[in-house]
Amino acid sequence: WDTVTLSDQENCSLPRLLLAAAGAGAMAWAAWWMKTDYAWEGVLVILLMHIFRGNGEERFLTAGSALLLAGDIEVAGWPVFGLFSLYNGRRGRQNQYFFYAFYPGHLLLLTLLRAAARIQLR
Repeated sequence: WDTVTLSDQENCSLPRLLLAAAGAGAMAWAAWWMKTDYAWEGVLVILLMHIFRGNGEERFLTAGSALLLAGDIEVAGWPVFGLFSLYNGRRGRQNQYFFYAFYPGHLLLLTLLRAAARIQLR
């Protein structure tokens, strides 16, 4: 999208915009064809979030509303778009060692919970 539309920001002509839309459409079709989790609707949401990344209100209205198309469970993610408008664009504090421990730790916890549930069922 950026290669086609941002190469000449002043004159993003209709053919360039159509080319970018065709590329996004091809990705949406591929997501639908491969039966990915969010199919074409997910590609649309990501594209709209990218296009409106500088404007939280427009991103909330467009990408958040497109999320409503994605299905029943995705509707629960819609309120999160309101939080996106509060993001100031800067990275927060990073504690990489916490995440090195958290990721395998939460998988271990889920495995233990699953094992405990199996024991309870027997």
